[in-house]
Amino acid sequence: MRTTPRTVLLLALLAALAHPLFADGNEASSWLDSEPRARAYESVKPDIVRIFDDAQKAGVPAGPLMDKLKEGVSKHVDAGLLLGALRAELDRLSAAEGLLAGRASGFGPGKKESAVRALSLLLASGASAQVAGAVLDAGSASARDPSDTVVAIGIVAQVKLSIRLPDALAQSLGTALLRSRMPRAAFDSIPAIVLQARANGMSSEEAVGIVVSVLQSGGGLIQMQDRLQRDSPGAQEGRRQEGPGTGSAAVHPQPGPPAHPAGRENRPGAGP
Repeated sequence: MRTTPRTVLLLALLAALAHPLFADGNEASSWLDSEPRARAYESVKPDIVRIFDDAQKAGVPAGPLMDKLKEGVSKHVDAGLLLGALRAELDRLSAAEGLLAGRASGFGPGKKESAVRALSLLLASGASAQVAGAVLDAGSASARDPSDTVVAIGIVAQVKLSIRLPDALAQSLGTALLRSRMPRAAFDSIPAIVLQARANGMSSEEAVGIVVSVLQSGGGLIQMQDRLQRDSPGAQEGRRQEGPGTGSAAVHPQPGPPAHPAGRENRPGAGP
């Protein structure tokens, strides 16, 4: 299955239904006891349980941490690396929780974990809390459903992870998406469009800059693709090779009867 921001959102919602919103170390401890593959982590079990207890105290949803724990165990990750990954995830989740708590973002209990997950993913991509907060604010200021904000955050995270997008452009992309008239269903196409532009020789920053410009001018996917194609290095090189006076606007001589000198033999009524 192709991983898209919408898929991430769906998985987050399903995960939220699969276990309680908050959990303490007892849940993690019970799972570690019941999972045969977790025996290799017996020595760090107290540390894992402590991380989950800290998460409960901080009011952080347990789902992302449980997912991270199960993923690490299934991949037989080194115990020290697993602990580091869990602590880093807890830090990002706590930061995401703080971003939501400080804003009247309209996320109810059913959507909060999805928002926290998306924000954690954005922070994991290297985006700053300032970028995450700006995208949240753009969503709050718009008339869009909070789910649109979650998907937009996932889009920005996916693009930033793929092409190491600078923070300034990441923020511009997220805010432009949420301020645009583009339907949420079309958001998923943005990463593929940017990657295609890169494959055509365009720089990442130029491609995302064009996407943002089209969104800000009220355009959609068709306008993005046309503009990216027109401004691609290949298209520009083709126009340079054609040179002036070529192309569809060039004037070409039309075939006709051969011209003759305006001599006596061409005058009406002229004889030998």
